[in-house]
Amino acid sequence: AAPFSKPGLGGLRSHEGQQRGRGDQVTQGHDGSFRVGQYAHGGEKITPEVHVGLSAALLSWLIGGVDGGAAPPIRYLALGDSFTIGTGTPERLNFPSQLSALLKRSGREVKLENVAVNGYSTRELIRDELPALEVVKPTHVTLAVGANDLVRGKGPAEYRARLKQIFGRLAAAGLEGGRIIVIPQPDWSQAPIAEAFGDRDELRGRIDAYNAILAEE
Repeated sequence: AAPFSKPGLGGLRSHEGQQRGRGDQVTQGHDGSFRVGQYAHGGEKITPEVHVGLSAALLSWLIGGVDGGAAPPIRYLALGDSFTIGTGTPERLNFPSQLSALLKRSGREVKLENVAVNGYSTRELIRDELPALEVVKPTHVTLAVGANDLVRGKGPAEYRARLKQIFGRLAAAGLEGGRIIVIPQPDWSQAPIAEAFGDRDELRGRIDAYNAILAEE
């Protein structure tokens, strides 16, 4: 059985599908890393409205995950790559920042730590981002990672194995059920950079396969 309840995965995937189109700000680093700019859904420009829509969905998740009684402070840790850090947009417009702003406007006390890094795969996330668990001691976590594993990883089996490590560390930190949400890799198969990775339809199939692994784990 899956170790975590991952609310919102299907809905966020549907939201992602609505954003497909032509993109201009998806780039590849010298090391092969996949970096997402303002067109993080693989095509149509990510506007503040798109970020607000994603943040609103996550806000519903966070509020719904709180037990009855007085609402405790939220310590929110955002893990991931360029999609989470919001490469190419002001920091206040990435979805963790907007989510935190929405929570504060709703009267919640929230402390955000966004440790996501451009171009990171699960390997770098385990090495450099997970140590923040001991420092932040988060009550809630979002995780969005996978594009760079697809680009320069050794394949789906390695991706699955590293996800197991990540979820194991999160479980050891007491983060289960409604305390964690994973966000599927955006479909970037229609972006100009996708030409470097072969047939677009085949690439989208690989993206879907990696997202399926994320959902299963």
